[in-house]
Amino acid sequence: MTIPLAFVLCVLASKAIGDVWFKGSIFAWGRAWGELYRDEGKWWVTQKFGELISCRFCFSYHTALWVSLFCIPLLPYWIIPVWWLAVRTATGFLDLLEEKLDEQPEPSHAPRADDGTHASVNSTSLFD
Repeated sequence: MTIPLAFVLCVLASKAIGDVWFKGSIFAWGRAWGELYRDEGKWWVTQKFGELISCRFCFSYHTALWVSLFCIPLLPYWIIPVWWLAVRTATGFLDLLEEKLDEQPEPSHAPRADDGTHASVNSTSLFD
């Protein structure tokens, strides 16, 4: 596997894991558990773990690290931190792009009833 392809796969895997965790209904129980322990945990460790799995920013750094460690064992050990941060940065760019695309309103091609192109529901008919 070439290095650019491996990088793209790591970025996409990291993004997919974050999306499934934070947007998927299959892990709603895990998010609820994390928020409960973040807010009402008895020990410092459980509170920090709850913060880790309920904060998208924190979770994405750890996801990128573990994906990098498991998917790229053939790289020299000294490049792993650089690779990890590059994967996280690229994942962040994908998140920003997704937010920008979600903010744009979808074009509406159907004319509205109040713009004069179609008769409204309360208008009179020709056959009255």
